[in-house]
Amino acid sequence: MTGIAVSWAGQVEIMLDPRQSRRARKADIPDGHDNRSMRIVVAPDKFAGTATASEAARAIAAGWSGIRPDDEVIVSPMADGGPGTIDCVRGAGIGVVETHTTVDPLGRPVEARWLRIDGDTALVESAEAVGIHLIEPSRRDVSTSTSEGLGLLLSHLHQIGIRHLVVGLGGSATCDGGVGMAAALGIRFLRADGEPADLAPEHMGAIESVTGETPEFETVRIISDVTNPLLGPEGAPRAFGPQKGASPEQIEAMEVALMQLADRVEAGNQSFRDRPGAGAAGGVGFALMAWLDGVMESGATYVADVTGLSARISSADLVITGEGHIDRQSMHGKVPSHVLSLARAASVPVLAVAGRIDPDVAIEFATSVELGDAGLIDPIGSMTAAGETAASLASSI
Repeated sequence: MTGIAVSWAGQVEIMLDPRQSRRARKADIPDGHDNRSMRIVVAPDKFAGTATASEAARAIAAGWSGIRPDDEVIVSPMADGGPGTIDCVRGAGIGVVETHTTVDPLGRPVEARWLRIDGDTALVESAEAVGIHLIEPSRRDVSTSTSEGLGLLLSHLHQIGIRHLVVGLGGSATCDGGVGMAAALGIRFLRADGEPADLAPEHMGAIESVTGETPEFETVRIISDVTNPLLGPEGAPRAFGPQKGASPEQIEAMEVALMQLADRVEAGNQSFRDRPGAGAAGGVGFALMAWLDGVMESGATYVADVTGLSARISSADLVITGEGHIDRQSMHGKVPSHVLSLARAASVPVLAVAGRIDPDVAIEFATSVELGDAGLIDPIGSMTAAGETAASLASSI
Protein backbone atom coordinates (compact mmCIF):
# COMPACT_ATOMS: atom_id res chain seq x y z
CA MET A 1 0.00 0.00 0.00
CA THR A 2 1.34 3.45 -0.86
CA GLY A 3 1.11 5.55 2.27
CA ILE A 4 2.14 8.60 4.20
CA ALA A 5 4.72 8.09 6.92
CA VAL A 6 4.25 10.13 10.07
CA SER A 7 7.01 10.36 12.64
CA TRP A 8 7.94 12.44 15.63
CA ALA A 9 10.80 12.42 18.10
CA GLY A 10 10.74 9.50 20.46
CA GLN A 11 7.79 7.68 18.90
CA VAL A 12 7.27 5.02 16.28
CA GLU A 13 6.57 5.59 12.63
CA ILE A 14 2.95 5.25 11.51
CA MET A 15 1.79 4.40 7.99
CA LEU A 16 -1.46 5.91 6.77
CA ASP A 17 -3.22 5.31 3.48
CA PRO A 18 -3.73 8.78 1.88
CA ARG A 19 -6.90 7.54 0.18
CA GLN A 20 -8.46 6.93 3.60
CA SER A 21 -7.10 9.87 5.56
CA ARG A 22 -9.85 12.35 4.70
CA ARG A 23 -12.60 10.13 6.10
CA ALA A 24 -10.64 8.42 8.86
CA ARG A 25 -8.69 11.15 10.57
CA LYS A 26 -11.47 13.32 11.97
CA ALA A 27 -12.65 10.63 14.35
CA ASP A 28 -9.08 10.04 15.53
CA ILE A 29 -8.46 13.52 16.95
CA PRO A 30 -7.84 13.18 20.69
CA ASP A 31 -8.72 15.82 23.26
CA GLY A 32 -6.29 18.72 23.44
CA HIS A 33 -5.79 21.52 20.96
CA ASP A 34 -9.04 20.53 19.26
CA ASN A 35 -10.98 22.17 22.13
CA ARG A 36 -9.91 25.59 20.94
CA SER A 37 -9.19 27.10 17.57
CA MET A 38 -5.58 27.32 16.47
CA ARG A 39 -3.65 29.60 14.14
CA ILE A 40 -1.57 27.67 11.62
CA VAL A 41 1.02 29.14 9.24
CA VAL A 42 1.74 26.99 6.17
CA ALA A 43 5.09 28.06 4.65
CA PRO A 44 6.62 25.41 2.37
CA ASP A 45 9.08 25.77 -0.49
CA LYS A 46 8.30 24.26 -3.89
CA PHE A 47 8.27 20.48 -4.28
CA ALA A 48 10.58 20.43 -7.31
CA GLY A 49 9.00 18.82 -10.34
CA THR A 50 5.63 18.18 -8.68
CA ALA A 51 4.18 21.35 -7.10
CA THR A 52 4.94 25.02 -6.70
CA ALA A 53 5.20 26.46 -3.21
CA SER A 54 1.77 28.07 -3.63
CA GLU A 55 0.19 24.80 -4.79
CA ALA A 56 1.75 22.88 -1.92
CA ALA A 57 0.72 25.47 0.67
CA ARG A 58 -2.88 25.59 -0.57
CA ALA A 59 -3.18 21.79 -0.65
CA ILE A 60 -1.80 21.34 2.88
CA ALA A 61 -4.02 24.16 4.14
CA ALA A 62 -7.09 22.64 2.49
CA GLY A 63 -6.38 19.28 4.11
CA TRP A 64 -5.95 20.84 7.54
CA SER A 65 -9.14 22.91 7.22
CA GLY A 66 -11.12 19.85 6.16
CA ILE A 67 -10.40 18.26 9.54
CA ARG A 68 -10.30 21.40 11.71
CA PRO A 69 -12.56 23.97 10.01
CA ASP A 70 -12.54 26.38 12.97
CA ASP A 71 -8.79 26.94 12.83
CA GLU A 72 -7.25 29.98 11.13
CA VAL A 73 -4.88 28.73 8.44
CA ILE A 74 -2.52 31.31 6.94
CA VAL A 75 -0.96 30.37 3.60
CA SER A 76 2.52 31.88 3.21
CA PRO A 77 4.45 30.07 0.43
CA MET A 78 8.22 30.46 0.52
CA ALA A 79 11.17 30.51 -1.88
CA ASP A 80 14.93 30.95 -1.69
CA GLY A 81 15.80 32.93 -4.82
CA GLY A 82 15.16 30.11 -7.29
CA PRO A 83 12.02 29.42 -9.32
CA GLY A 84 8.91 30.63 -7.53
CA THR A 85 10.49 33.63 -5.83
CA ILE A 86 8.57 36.20 -7.88
CA ASP A 87 5.31 34.37 -7.24
CA CYS A 88 5.90 34.27 -3.48
CA VAL A 89 6.76 37.97 -3.23
CA ARG A 90 3.95 39.05 -5.54
CA GLY A 91 1.57 36.76 -3.68
CA ALA A 92 2.24 38.85 -0.57
CA GLY A 93 0.88 41.88 -2.43
CA ILE A 94 4.27 43.35 -3.29
CA GLY A 95 5.15 44.84 -6.68
CA VAL A 96 3.87 44.49 -10.21
CA VAL A 97 4.90 41.71 -12.60
CA GLU A 98 6.22 42.86 -15.97
CA THR A 99 7.78 40.93 -18.87
CA HIS A 100 10.57 41.39 -21.37
CA THR A 101 11.55 39.32 -24.39
CA THR A 102 15.05 37.92 -23.98
CA VAL A 103 16.65 34.58 -24.94
CA ASP A 104 16.82 31.21 -23.20
CA PRO A 105 20.10 29.30 -22.57
CA LEU A 106 20.08 28.10 -26.20
CA GLY A 107 19.51 31.58 -27.63
CA ARG A 108 15.80 31.15 -28.43
CA PRO A 109 13.34 33.98 -27.67
CA VAL A 110 11.58 33.72 -24.33
CA GLU A 111 9.30 36.00 -22.33
CA ALA A 112 10.94 36.58 -18.96
CA ARG A 113 8.96 37.92 -16.02
CA TRP A 114 10.38 40.35 -13.50
CA LEU A 115 8.85 42.17 -10.53
CA ARG A 116 8.89 45.96 -10.25
CA ILE A 117 8.95 46.47 -6.50
CA ASP A 118 8.89 50.24 -6.78
CA GLY A 119 9.95 52.89 -9.27
CA ASP A 120 13.61 51.95 -9.61
CA THR A 121 13.84 48.56 -7.85
CA ALA A 122 13.35 45.21 -9.55
CA LEU A 123 13.33 41.58 -8.45
CA VAL A 124 14.66 39.22 -11.12
CA GLU A 125 14.58 35.43 -11.16
CA SER A 126 17.55 34.27 -13.21
CA ALA A 127 15.63 31.08 -14.03
CA GLU A 128 13.19 33.16 -16.08
CA ALA A 129 16.00 33.51 -18.65
CA VAL A 130 18.49 30.73 -17.89
CA GLY A 131 16.30 28.13 -16.18
CA ILE A 132 16.77 24.47 -16.97
CA HIS A 133 12.98 24.14 -17.23
CA LEU A 134 13.14 26.24 -20.41
CA ILE A 135 15.01 23.51 -22.31
CA GLU A 136 13.55 20.22 -23.42
CA PRO A 137 15.32 17.31 -21.67
CA SER A 138 16.62 15.97 -24.99
CA ARG A 139 18.28 19.31 -25.81
CA ARG A 140 19.94 20.05 -22.48
CA ASP A 141 23.67 20.50 -22.95
CA VAL A 142 25.57 22.51 -20.38
CA SER A 143 28.55 22.86 -22.74
CA THR A 144 26.53 25.05 -25.14
CA SER A 145 24.10 26.79 -22.77
CA THR A 146 24.85 30.40 -21.80
CA SER A 147 23.59 33.10 -19.44
CA GLU A 148 23.24 35.71 -22.21
CA GLY A 149 19.48 35.99 -21.69
CA LEU A 150 19.92 37.17 -18.11
CA GLY A 151 22.37 39.86 -19.24
CA LEU A 152 19.95 41.09 -21.91
CA LEU A 153 17.20 41.32 -19.30
CA LEU A 154 19.39 43.25 -16.85
CA SER A 155 20.51 45.60 -19.63
CA HIS A 156 16.88 46.32 -20.48
CA LEU A 157 16.08 47.06 -16.84
CA HIS A 158 18.93 49.57 -16.65
CA GLN A 159 17.71 51.24 -19.83
CA ILE A 160 14.23 51.78 -18.38
CA GLY A 161 15.56 53.30 -15.16
CA ILE A 162 16.01 50.39 -12.74
CA ARG A 163 18.92 51.17 -10.41
CA HIS A 164 18.40 48.69 -7.58
CA LEU A 165 18.45 45.00 -8.40
CA VAL A 166 17.56 41.90 -6.43
CA VAL A 167 18.69 38.89 -8.48
CA GLY A 168 17.54 35.44 -7.45
CA LEU A 169 19.77 32.54 -8.46
CA GLY A 170 18.73 28.90 -8.77
CA GLY A 171 17.40 26.33 -11.21
CA SER A 172 19.78 27.28 -14.01
CA ALA A 173 20.80 25.26 -17.05
CA THR A 174 24.16 26.99 -17.39
CA CYS A 175 27.73 26.70 -16.16
CA ASP A 176 29.42 29.51 -18.10
CA GLY A 177 30.71 31.54 -15.15
CA GLY A 178 28.24 34.27 -16.10
CA VAL A 179 30.26 35.34 -19.15
CA GLY A 180 27.18 35.27 -21.36
CA MET A 181 25.45 37.66 -18.98
CA ALA A 182 28.54 39.87 -18.71
CA ALA A 183 28.96 40.05 -22.48
CA ALA A 184 25.35 41.15 -22.92
CA LEU A 185 26.07 43.92 -20.40
CA GLY A 186 29.10 45.22 -22.31
CA ILE A 187 32.09 43.12 -21.21
CA ARG A 188 34.35 41.93 -24.06
CA PHE A 189 36.06 38.55 -23.92
CA LEU A 190 38.92 38.30 -26.41
CA ARG A 191 41.12 35.55 -27.81
CA ALA A 192 44.89 35.87 -28.05
CA ASP A 193 44.52 37.37 -31.55
CA GLY A 194 42.26 40.12 -30.22
CA GLU A 195 39.11 38.72 -31.79
CA PRO A 196 35.94 38.05 -29.75
CA ALA A 197 36.02 34.65 -28.07
CA ASP A 198 33.28 32.05 -28.48
CA LEU A 199 31.48 32.21 -25.12
CA ALA A 200 29.96 28.74 -25.16
CA PRO A 201 31.41 26.92 -22.13
CA GLU A 202 33.11 24.35 -24.34
CA HIS A 203 35.17 27.13 -25.96
CA MET A 204 35.76 29.50 -23.02
CA GLY A 205 39.29 28.22 -22.56
CA ALA A 206 40.30 30.42 -25.48
CA ILE A 207 39.58 33.63 -23.53
CA GLU A 208 42.86 35.51 -23.08
CA SER A 209 41.77 38.98 -22.04
CA VAL A 210 38.75 40.73 -20.56
CA THR A 211 37.85 44.38 -21.08
CA GLY A 212 34.89 46.74 -21.09
CA GLU A 213 32.41 48.12 -18.57
CA THR A 214 28.89 47.30 -17.49
CA PRO A 215 26.01 49.69 -16.76
CA GLU A 216 26.09 50.99 -13.19
CA PHE A 217 23.44 49.89 -10.73
CA GLU A 218 23.38 51.53 -7.31
CA THR A 219 22.81 48.24 -5.49
CA VAL A 220 22.78 44.61 -6.55
CA ARG A 221 21.55 42.06 -4.02
CA ILE A 222 22.09 38.41 -4.93
CA ILE A 223 19.67 36.04 -3.24
CA SER A 224 20.16 32.28 -3.23
CA ASP A 225 20.35 29.20 -1.05
CA VAL A 226 23.67 28.27 -2.69
CA THR A 227 26.90 29.09 -0.83
CA ASN A 228 29.25 27.11 -3.09
CA PRO A 229 32.43 28.74 -4.44
CA LEU A 230 33.16 28.92 -8.14
CA LEU A 231 35.78 26.16 -8.23
CA GLY A 232 36.91 23.01 -6.47
CA PRO A 233 35.04 19.93 -5.19
CA GLU A 234 32.03 22.08 -4.16
CA GLY A 235 32.33 24.51 -7.08
CA ALA A 236 29.90 25.10 -9.93
CA PRO A 237 31.11 22.42 -12.41
CA ARG A 238 31.70 19.57 -9.97
CA ALA A 239 28.81 20.19 -7.58
CA PHE A 240 26.12 21.11 -10.11
CA GLY A 241 27.40 19.87 -13.47
CA PRO A 242 26.08 16.31 -13.03
CA GLN A 243 22.51 17.46 -12.30
CA LYS A 244 22.66 19.60 -15.45
CA GLY A 245 23.62 16.60 -17.54
CA ALA A 246 27.36 17.24 -17.85
CA SER A 247 29.68 14.29 -18.46
CA PRO A 248 32.83 13.81 -16.35
CA GLU A 249 34.90 15.09 -19.29
CA GLN A 250 32.73 18.19 -19.67
CA ILE A 251 32.91 18.87 -15.94
CA GLU A 252 36.70 18.85 -15.92
CA ALA A 253 36.85 21.01 -19.06
CA MET A 254 34.53 23.56 -17.46
CA GLU A 255 36.59 23.52 -14.26
CA VAL A 256 39.71 24.40 -16.22
CA ALA A 257 37.92 27.06 -18.30
CA LEU A 258 36.40 28.74 -15.23
CA MET A 259 39.76 28.70 -13.46
CA GLN A 260 41.32 30.47 -16.43
CA LEU A 261 38.41 32.91 -16.52
CA ALA A 262 38.83 33.73 -12.83
CA ASP A 263 42.58 34.28 -13.38
CA ARG A 264 41.84 36.80 -16.17
CA VAL A 265 39.06 38.61 -14.33
CA GLU A 266 40.82 38.82 -10.97
CA ALA A 267 44.26 39.79 -12.33
CA GLY A 268 45.43 42.67 -10.15
CA ASN A 269 42.03 42.93 -8.47
CA GLN A 270 40.25 41.36 -5.52
CA SER A 271 39.32 37.69 -5.57
CA PHE A 272 35.75 36.58 -6.09
CA ARG A 273 36.10 32.86 -6.88
CA ASP A 274 36.10 31.69 -3.26
CA ARG A 275 33.29 33.87 -2.01
CA PRO A 276 30.18 32.04 -0.79
CA GLY A 277 27.68 31.87 -3.64
CA ALA A 278 30.19 32.50 -6.43
CA GLY A 279 29.24 29.12 -7.87
CA ALA A 280 25.49 29.79 -7.80
CA ALA A 281 23.66 29.40 -11.15
CA GLY A 282 26.75 27.95 -12.80
CA GLY A 283 28.97 30.88 -11.83
CA VAL A 284 26.50 33.73 -12.41
CA GLY A 285 27.08 34.58 -8.75
CA PHE A 286 30.77 35.10 -9.55
CA ALA A 287 29.93 37.37 -12.48
CA LEU A 288 27.46 39.48 -10.50
CA MET A 289 30.09 39.99 -7.80
CA ALA A 290 32.92 40.73 -10.23
CA TRP A 291 31.17 43.12 -12.62
CA LEU A 292 28.15 44.51 -10.77
CA ASP A 293 29.49 44.59 -7.19
CA GLY A 294 26.77 42.17 -6.17
CA VAL A 295 26.40 41.21 -2.51
CA MET A 296 25.25 37.69 -1.66
CA GLU A 297 22.56 37.05 0.95
CA SER A 298 20.20 34.28 1.94
CA GLY A 299 17.28 33.96 -0.43
CA ALA A 300 15.01 32.43 2.21
CA THR A 301 15.80 35.29 4.59
CA TYR A 302 14.99 37.86 1.91
CA VAL A 303 11.65 36.29 1.00
CA ALA A 304 10.68 35.84 4.66
CA ASP A 305 11.55 39.46 5.41
CA VAL A 306 9.67 41.06 2.52
CA THR A 307 6.59 38.87 3.00
CA GLY A 308 6.39 39.40 6.77
CA LEU A 309 6.70 35.72 7.66
CA SER A 310 8.32 36.34 11.05
CA ALA A 311 5.34 38.36 12.29
CA ARG A 312 2.93 35.67 11.12
CA ILE A 313 4.90 32.95 12.87
CA SER A 314 5.15 34.90 16.12
CA SER A 315 1.37 34.79 16.53
CA ALA A 316 0.94 31.18 15.38
CA ASP A 317 0.32 27.99 17.35
CA LEU A 318 1.97 25.79 14.73
CA VAL A 319 4.03 26.24 11.56
CA ILE A 320 4.09 23.76 8.67
CA THR A 321 6.99 23.88 6.21
CA GLY A 322 8.47 21.48 3.68
CA GLU A 323 10.01 20.74 0.29
CA GLY A 324 10.50 17.74 -1.98
CA HIS A 325 13.37 16.16 -0.03
CA ILE A 326 14.43 17.37 3.38
CA ASP A 327 17.97 16.25 4.12
CA ARG A 328 20.98 17.59 5.97
CA GLN A 329 21.60 20.14 3.20
CA SER A 330 18.10 21.51 3.82
CA MET A 331 19.36 22.64 7.21
CA HIS A 332 21.90 25.02 5.65
CA GLY A 333 20.22 28.12 4.25
CA LYS A 334 17.23 26.50 2.60
CA VAL A 335 13.59 27.29 3.31
CA PRO A 336 12.89 24.56 5.92
CA SER A 337 15.87 25.60 8.04
CA HIS A 338 15.01 29.30 7.93
CA VAL A 339 11.37 28.70 8.78
CA LEU A 340 12.50 26.43 11.61
CA SER A 341 14.85 29.11 12.98
CA LEU A 342 12.10 31.78 12.92
CA ALA A 343 9.69 29.42 14.68
CA ARG A 344 12.22 28.43 17.32
CA ALA A 345 12.87 32.10 18.07
CA ALA A 346 9.13 32.48 18.69
CA SER A 347 8.84 29.14 20.57
CA VAL A 348 6.39 27.80 18.00
CA PRO A 349 6.52 24.09 17.02
CA VAL A 350 7.17 23.16 13.38
CA LEU A 351 5.76 20.26 11.40
CA ALA A 352 7.58 19.22 8.22
CA VAL A 353 5.96 17.79 5.08
CA ALA A 354 8.15 16.33 2.34
CA GLY A 355 8.33 13.65 -0.28
CA ARG A 356 11.23 12.22 1.69
CA ILE A 357 12.72 13.23 5.04
CA ASP A 358 16.04 11.82 6.17
CA PRO A 359 15.77 10.36 9.70
CA ASP A 360 18.66 12.41 11.07
CA VAL A 361 16.85 15.59 10.03
CA ALA A 362 13.30 14.58 10.97
CA ILE A 363 14.23 14.86 14.65
CA GLU A 364 14.73 18.62 14.16
CA PHE A 365 10.97 19.02 13.79
CA ALA A 366 8.17 18.45 16.27
CA THR A 367 6.51 16.11 13.78
CA SER A 368 7.11 15.14 10.16
CA VAL A 369 4.86 13.77 7.44
CA GLU A 370 6.51 11.91 4.56
CA LEU A 371 4.56 11.56 1.31
CA GLY A 372 6.60 8.72 -0.20
CA ASP A 373 5.58 7.45 -3.63
CA ALA A 374 2.19 9.11 -3.28
CA GLY A 375 3.93 12.46 -3.64
CA LEU A 376 4.94 11.54 -7.17
CA ILE A 377 1.77 9.74 -8.22
CA ASP A 378 -0.71 12.35 -6.92
CA PRO A 379 1.21 15.36 -5.57
CA ILE A 380 -1.72 17.62 -4.70
CA GLY A 381 -3.86 14.79 -3.37
CA SER A 382 -1.06 13.51 -1.16
CA MET A 383 -0.30 17.01 0.16
CA THR A 384 -3.97 17.49 0.99
CA ALA A 385 -3.90 14.16 2.82
CA ALA A 386 -0.75 15.30 4.63
CA GLY A 387 -2.61 18.38 5.82
CA GLU A 388 -5.43 16.16 7.09
CA THR A 389 -2.96 13.90 8.87
CA ALA A 390 -1.20 16.89 10.42
CA ALA A 391 -4.50 18.25 11.71
CA SER A 392 -5.33 14.87 13.27
CA LEU A 393 -2.08 15.08 15.22
CA ALA A 394 -2.68 18.61 16.48
CA SER A 395 -2.89 17.67 20.14
CA SER A 396 0.30 15.58 19.93
CA ILE A 397 2.50 18.44 18.70
